[in-house]
Amino acid sequence: MSTSLLKQSPPQPTRYWFDHVLDPDQSARFRAVLTTHSRHYAAGRLIKSDADDSHAIYVVMDGWASIFKSMPEGQTQIIDFGLPGDFFDLTSVDGVTVAMGLETVTDATIAAVPLAEWLALERAVPQLAQVNTME
Repeated sequence: MSTSLLKQSPPQPTRYWFDHVLDPDQSARFRAVLTTHSRHYAAGRLIKSDADDSHAIYVVMDGWASIFKSMPEGQTQIIDFGLPGDFFDLTSVDGVTVAMGLETVTDATIAAVPLAEWLALERAVPQLAQVNTME
């Protein structure tokens, strides 16, 4: 058996939806912003609770997260699951208060991009604004 067959190729970066929507330069710019604001969390970690203040857009880079709403009776209703590449604006109509919470389901890497930076990115890369309105 040839030893060349045993050599592994270097790991490739994860491909996200934006790699298919944006041109390579835009995708690289977006990925750089996400990487700058990414942080790793253990499974079951509460990232944002509903009623907290938030000035960020959250992007799941790796792992799974749940978006939930706390109910008055103390129960939790899961609204959605976030998978790699999904992004969420958790703020309510006041633009500050979180309307839904975010918690990791598995070990996960989440980018919390400051809202002002996200809006500037949307202006520079209009496809992001179009995708955001489709979510």
